[in-house]
This record gives sequence, structure tokens and C-alpha cells, in this order.
Amino acid sequence: MVNYAWTCSCCGEKYDTLPFDWSMAAPDDYNAVPEAEREVRTLISRNFCTVDGQAFVRGVIEIPVTDFDGTLRFGLWVSVSEASERTILQVWDDPDCSRHGPFFGWLRSRLGPYPDTLNLKASLRLRDDIAPAIDLKPTDHPLAVDQRRGISVTRVAEIAEKLMSHR
Repeated sequence: MVNYAWTCSCCGEKYDTLPFDWSMAAPDDYNAVPEAEREVRTLISRNFCTVDGQAFVRGVIEIPVTDFDGTLRFGLWVSVSEASERTILQVWDDPDCSRHGPFFGWLRSRLGPYPDTLNLKASLRLRDDIAPAIDLKPTDHPLAVDQRRGISVTRVAEIAEKLMSHR
């Protein structure tokens, strides 16, 4: 949370802080599996998930805020190949893991304030002692554009309103 006074246009509530960090607990593929089948079809931890044999890794999309000292971060999930998963698991705890990769993947989290984000092409970049970065491939999708160009703090508040209204 960052000190920044704003008023939600949806409910009129006043806030003294602006949330700059959001995270999805699981990829959409996991959430699509009926709860009764999850024990058999899935495995999930904080950073890794497998659904019907497909591997997913949680990473962070970072969007610079151009007119405020901050970065908007979304903890989202990317599907990776079996070979990429093996490498990532082997080097995950290596203090020099950033020398491996990047790994191609598909974004597998819907991010409500944006048009459908499923299957955006992405690159998962391991970083030493911090969550992997998700770099979207350059397209005209608004999320990819925002990641490249940055957004205003006013736009951060708009995104926060939309995300908070879906909780």
C-alpha cells in the first residue's frame, strides 16, 4: 500500500492508501477444475501449479507508474512447457537462478480491468531472490501496452476500483 488519498467512484468510499500489489492465488485453469476433482487432477503451491499435467508458474507483471514513485504489480500465472518446468524447478533455489531462461509461456490469469488476458504470449524471466518477472510480448493488447509505456497514478486508482469491486 502506498500513501495516496483517493475516492472510489463506484462506492464513494475514501481511502488513504492505494494498493500497488495484486495477486491471483491460482491460474484460471485450476479454478476451472471442479473442487471435487482438484485433489486428483491438480497440485498447487505458492509458486507452482499443475493441472492435468500442464505446468504453471506464478510470476509478476510490473507496470511503471509514470507520475508517481511506484510500480503496479500483478502476481499472475504463466503456463510453461514440461522442459521449462524441469529447468525452473532445478534452479529455483539457486542464488544465481537468473542466468537461466527466459522461458516462453502463455498468460493463464484473467485480469478484470483489461480485455481478456488469457493466452497473451509471455516470457517468464527468473530473478535472484525475487519472484520471476512476466514480460508480455509486444502487442497492442492494453496490458502489454501499459507494461511497455507505463500508466498514471489515476489509472492505478481506476484499476484498483475495478479489482476491489470484484472481490
